[in-house]
Amino acid sequence: MESVRKRIVYDEQQRPVQVLIPYEDWLRIEPMLQQAFAPNVGAIEALRGKVRFEGDPVAIQREMWSA
Repeated sequence: MESVRKRIVYDEQQRPVQVLIPYEDWLRIEPMLQQAFAPNVGAIEALRGKVRFEGDPVAIQREMWSA
């Protein structure tokens, strides 16, 4: 992986609050982030209808949350 030039911005207590990167680096990084975090719709569609259970789905969810 290539290195990213960055500047860290600190608040009054010297806690990091922002990272600044050059716009050229951002243009290179953004497509990689979009690809990494894009939902895999094909994988989700492949699972549709595969989980079978008996009962009311809402009642099951309420039971799970109350446990």
